[in-house]
Amino acid sequence: MPAQERATVTQLSGRNHRPATTTDHASLAVRAASRLVLTIVASLLVAGLAPYAIGWQPSVITSGSMMPAIAPGDVVVAAPAAPTTIHAHDVVIFTDPAGSVRTVAHRVVSANPDGSFTTKGDANRSVDSTPVPATAIRGRVLVRVPYVGLPKYWLATRQWPPLVVLGVILTVLVLLGRHRPGVRPAPFGRVSGSLRR
Repeated sequence: MPAQERATVTQLSGRNHRPATTTDHASLAVRAASRLVLTIVASLLVAGLAPYAIGWQPSVITSGSMMPAIAPGDVVVAAPAAPTTIHAHDVVIFTDPAGSVRTVAHRVVSANPDGSFTTKGDANRSVDSTPVPATAIRGRVLVRVPYVGLPKYWLATRQWPPLVVLGVILTVLVLLGRHRPGVRPAPFGRVSGSLRR
């Protein structure tokens, strides 16, 4: 590159990159925080979905029957378990034996002589009215991932305001993460003209 052209490029570079200001530092901090939040959200989503790869079953909790141990919007991950390995105090996922197609997550109170299980939600005053057959149990809960299932919970319960707020927050974070403060692009015509030999 000729000396005159190199000098022109250096001069343009100095003109278009100003020293960082307090506003720039604040923008960088906001950008870093937005990327951190997005990374955490992505990590939680992966944690909620990855168990499918090894045959485990994630489920979103949509009721408060297991409060305070498990809250609505939490994701619980259940692993297949033989009936003989299930004991009192285990939390299990099972198909509702009362005739509903819903999936329930409750704690085992006792194993019955006929092979069924008596279950109860931690927040409920009494045990479940119908014993759970061993064939209805889909797995024993091993992991709880808090908050990940809140969007699905809000959707299932028709809570639109928090869904809208979440969408706005994520959009703003994505835009902030893509913003690059402190760099002013030079006018196109001026740069191209300065680089002509």
